Amino acid sequence: ESNIIQDCYAGISVVAFGDTNSRTTVRHNQIVSSVASAYGMRLTVADDENAGSIEATDNYVVMSGTGTPSGIYCDIGTGYSLRHLSISRNFVDCVYNGIDLRSGGASADIRFCHIDDNTVINASFVGIDWRGSQTGWLSISRNNIRDLGGDAYGIDCSSSYNLAMCGNSVQNQPAGAGCAIYTSGARGVFEGNTFQSISSARVLASGANDPMIELPTWTGARGDFVQDVNPIEATQVLTDSATHTTNLKYIRRGWICDNVGWKEVRTPTGSA
Repeated sequence: ESNIIQDCYAGISVVAFGDTNSRTTVRHNQIVSSVASAYGMRLTVADDENAGSIEATDNYVVMSGTGTPSGIYCDIGTGYSLRHLSISRNFVDCVYNGIDLRSGGASADIRFCHIDDNTVINASFVGIDWRGSQTGWLSISRNNIRDLGGDAYGIDCSSSYNLAMCGNSVQNQPAGAGCAIYTSGARGVFEGNTFQSISSARVLASGANDPMIELPTWTGARGDFVQDVNPIEATQVLTDSATHTTNLKYIRRGWICDNVGWKEVRTPTGSA
């Protein structure tokens, strides 16, 4: 911990070995590199091992090289097992990927994964790239992602299961083909995410089974909530026993799961 590292291809490389009670911590480091396609930090597990915990906390990472640099790169793929991964309270300024799980890591056996309370800026590809139905529980919460490239994704958690994506803030993205978040095929709880200086049409990418713009299609647990990021005022016609009708206006805030299934959560806005 507390290292200052400059212009390396891999600033810090961490390999966890086969001890489920082990704990590897990387914290309070400053890593700055202009090397092409470099990694600020690379976190991995030894081949076919069952490892304990890796924690990357309170690090300052700036990657300005050409190509495809990554601020924090998690090289944990199929055949690897990790009990706990925590990436929290880091500042990552990277011109390509901020925090990402390797391609092919969709089946990574990570029992508990927390990507929380980070600041990621200037990503041109993805701010937090965590695609795939990894084993175990995944939290992507309270992150601040800002100053994205026009073609970038702020958060890509498509096809991730057992996910809690709550309280993230995505800010400042110019026109382009990108979007603030991409959740196609994801399942879990989505609540309290906010978006500033981003066109409403580009908050969420359009894909199959997008849980934040349509009724969830999976079986939730009682109390699970899914935020609607495309609220539009609608009208419901109510008729009483005397055939008197009232046009009630409302905005759908999202969906909550009760003991039967998913129900709309509505906020009344007046009557027509």
